[in-house]
Amino acid sequence: SLFDYCYTSVLILMTYIFTTSMFFLHLLMSVRRQVDLFFFFFLMIRRPPRSTLSSSSAASDVYKRQGINAEYGGFTPRSMSGFRQWLGDALIDPNGPVPADALQDKTLVALFFGSQEGGQLADASNAIRTFWNSIQASPQRDEFQVVFISCDESQAAFNASFNGMPWFAVPFSENETRDRLFKDHQVEGLGFQVLTRDCTTVPLAEANAFNPNGGVELLNNWKLAAKPGSWMDRAFPDGALGGGG
Repeated sequence: SLFDYCYTSVLILMTYIFTTSMFFLHLLMSVRRQVDLFFFFFLMIRRPPRSTLSSSSAASDVYKRQGINAEYGGFTPRSMSGFRQWLGDALIDPNGPVPADALQDKTLVALFFGSQEGGQLADASNAIRTFWNSIQASPQRDEFQVVFISCDESQAAFNASFNGMPWFAVPFSENETRDRLFKDHQVEGLGFQVLTRDCTTVPLAEANAFNPNGGVELLNNWKLAAKPGSWMDRAFPDGALGGGG
């Protein structure tokens, strides 16, 4: 009948509209996640920490605590293994507390800053996990570690953020340490920085820019940039000791 024909036509049209709407909604959400992730890593590259002699400098603060040997033409850090001093003794992994010297033999430690707020943590974590897995499957797995540093405002939120991460974290209870690291590394919200044994950071630009699929080649680039002989280039990138800008 005419009624049945009209009813069926309307039903088919509504189904088509609904299916099309859901497709475009899913596409929009996927594009947004990719854009968010792009800007996360873009900001990591474009806004590296400024390591100067100011009180907020990660490098200068740790040198003050370790002591600095002043020599003609520059400074030399007394200790070249400051991970424990910089990050504290109370690190954890998914199974609980880790030994205080768990970072002692590492060459590089990536600092992953973030929280549940903003909704971008999962995508960033997945990208870092891709890189992490490739390093863990390589002979250089013992040279590298990631430490998650949360700015969550409750233990429950921290637990949700850290859930599923295979690496280390600064516990939620270490409020002063977490706050200091966010301040000293000049991070707001999400961030990713590569810390060397002298507590300077590797500039994540050009060949050193973070790439989830960079694997061992990227790690080797970071190791080359982190060699002890070039620590002044990392600590004072603007020529603070030489009168530069």
